Amino acid sequence: NLCIANSDKCRECNARDGWRLEDGKCVYDRSWYFKGFLILVGLIVIYGFAWWMSLCCRRVTNPDGEELGLQHRTSSKLLQDGRSKGASKGEGQGLLEEERKLVPLFVNTLSTPVAGAGSVLYFRFQIFIIFLALATCLSWYLYAGIKNPDILVSGTEVPKNWIQRCKDVAKGKSLQHDEAQDTVTFMAALYVVSFLLSIAFSVWQHRTHARLDDHSSMKDFAAELMNLPEVSGSEKLEHILKDHIKEATGQDVIGVSVAWKYKHEEHVELLLEEYMAETEKKLFGDESSGSVADADAAGPKEVAASSSADQGQEGPKDPESKTGEKEISASSSEEQSGPTAPEAEKNAGRSMFWFPMDWLVMWRIFGIPLQDEPAASANTDPEKAPETLATSCVSSQGAIVVFKTEQGRDEACSHKNGIIEWRGHQLKLLTTEVEATGVMWKAVNIPRSSVFMRILSSILFLLIGEALWALCVYLPYALYVSSFSY
Repeated sequence: NLCIANSDKCRECNARDGWRLEDGKCVYDRSWYFKGFLILVGLIVIYGFAWWMSLCCRRVTNPDGEELGLQHRTSSKLLQDGRSKGASKGEGQGLLEEERKLVPLFVNTLSTPVAGAGSVLYFRFQIFIIFLALATCLSWYLYAGIKNPDILVSGTEVPKNWIQRCKDVAKGKSLQHDEAQDTVTFMAALYVVSFLLSIAFSVWQHRTHARLDDHSSMKDFAAELMNLPEVSGSEKLEHILKDHIKEATGQDVIGVSVAWKYKHEEHVELLLEEYMAETEKKLFGDESSGSVADADAAGPKEVAASSSADQGQEGPKDPESKTGEKEISASSSEEQSGPTAPEAEKNAGRSMFWFPMDWLVMWRIFGIPLQDEPAASANTDPEKAPETLATSCVSSQGAIVVFKTEQGRDEACSHKNGIIEWRGHQLKLLTTEVEATGVMWKAVNIPRSSVFMRILSSILFLLIGEALWALCVYLPYALYVSSFSY
């Protein structure tokens, strides 16, 4: 653009890029691009809202699924502690679930574990981050106000003319060079203080967790069994270990869950999910007349709850439970395929007008198939057969042992320092440090002796990455900013 000499007005604008001259100023003449974009976004939002309204008005075609979803939503609500007042650790059953009340809306989550000790630690972490940010801003405001208050207002004033703007730029350049050393000093002090505060806060969090974890939970009845040799999945390893540990320690053992190494992770997860769905139908379904014992007898005796390809994680076991394997094979030998428009149109309560949103939200995002009855296709891959998966897997070095009482777990771990002789190997019983839901099964196969070196190598890789980032990204940027010519 060309400007008129000794004035703030333009003489000519670059019309090729969409600018036009108006009262001595260049105005962008292609704003209809932005307006068209806003109109398009508005239409998409209106269409999405109308689709959501139509979704709410559709008739229910799966009442069993709706009831199960409502039950799950109800069970997910936070309830007050059901233990009786004065009940110590491991004593009493407390109030029944239907007698427990919802957690008050204005409860202090910084001290009350409404969803376990982790919720308290999480909200305290949020407060710590907010406090650290506010403290940093206040410290810089006080530091800059004491050293030179012009730092706080430089560049914030609107210049009246070009001469005033040039003076502000010159003043900013002078402040940048004069206060560079003080700014670096403040940043170095901030890094050191924030690091020390983070370390102190982590120690406080650890002590808080130890104080809140004063009641019995699943981890208080479980122990880790380490140093297991590799055993084929063709053996009933869980039953063998259960009987051997019970005989060696003299304590009642509820069961053993071995972390298995196997292939075809996604297929195994599908088998487990469908088996659990069938078991829930037998246990809680309206049409089911069987009891819990009937469902246990019909299903596999041993099916793992977690998986990881070629790493320590629970997998399919007990190849001799033929009845359970047949049920799994019959219920999970099909692969669902994506829906098509004609098939989706046939579903009750759904029209072709809403098919794009149904396909995008329900199928692609949430994974809900749009067909009412997806066609089944038999799985012909022999490697993915339940019998083959159960016999081809091998055990990792870790397992979880569940005892009948907490005292029995403690005595078993202290018996001969937790050493158990089995098949020429010394197995080690250790108390668990995390809840069952917090176990990372992929890491079960990692020996504890190598954890320290793995953490040390991770820290080293992080430092190398930060050094490369500082040299290749931050340093050139800092040099450019510091040597910028005004």
